[in-house]
Amino acid sequence: MGRGLVRFSAAIQSSLAPIKQDVVQLRGIGVDCSGSRFRVARRDWYVRLSASTTNQGKEPIIMPVGFGQVVIDSLRADDIAAFWSALLERPIGDGANQFFAMIPAPEDGAFPALMFLAVPEPRQGKNRLHLDLVADDLGAEVERAVTLGATKVADFDEYGATWTTLTDPEGNIFDIGLRHDTKPASG
Repeated sequence: MGRGLVRFSAAIQSSLAPIKQDVVQLRGIGVDCSGSRFRVARRDWYVRLSASTTNQGKEPIIMPVGFGQVVIDSLRADDIAAFWSALLERPIGDGANQFFAMIPAPEDGAFPALMFLAVPEPRQGKNRLHLDLVADDLGAEVERAVTLGATKVADFDEYGATWTTLTDPEGNIFDIGLRHDTKPASG
């Protein structure tokens, strides 16, 4: 059976109970936690998850790796999680603290879970990976993000896509783009 390996920072070792609870909530995005076990390895927490999905109601398809969550390093996990929670209008899971916070995936799996882990250093240089969000009203959502604490970097209209690049309050780059089936607002 395929197994995915999710690494948790040593900074959250004292928060084991909330981690178990939040990891179990990942079932909504196709991760089966029934065989989960925790072990300590090199001062880090690990949880082994068996990943599976269904084939249109048929037998489960076992995948070698399943999607767990997007992890965002931060200086203070609970503060940056509050920004993303407000932006995405999704609640922060129980047990959030300065070292660890999580926004669980919705039941329908329409958006991945976001995990925030405290690290000692701030982001340096360009993100090698970033979140691309979409909206029907690009201008309004960019304005709302800025009101919540984001910084607008630049607007783009290239390659058949329209988007704005921003940074969150800790400098992590993300984009809000116009949903592909939406026409740009005139004016």
